[in-house]
Amino acid sequence: MSIIEEIKKAEAEAEALKKRAEKEGQEIVERARTKGEERLKVFQEEREKLREKEIEMIKKVIEERIKEIQVEYQEKIKRLNELTKKNRDSAIKKAMELILKWPLSH
Repeated sequence: MSIIEEIKKAEAEAEALKKRAEKEGQEIVERARTKGEERLKVFQEEREKLREKEIEMIKKVIEERIKEIQVEYQEKIKRLNELTKKNRDSAIKKAMELILKWPLSH
């Protein structure tokens, strides 16, 4: 075999080796990209679950506060009704006293 043939053979082997390396490199990059996309998807799902959990916690706190406000409101309404009744009863009593004191001769 001549030197030229050996050089051509070596060039062909080098080209084949280069193509195989490029193919393997692309496969490695593709696997890494796929794995990265999968991890990103998992992280996004976990983040969404955390958001939903936080929203549920916030809803629970809001519901508890609403119940507290409703209880406070009912207590205030009850006190207001009691005061109104007391004031009304007092006003009726005063009016009755004035009427009873009013001279009948007028």
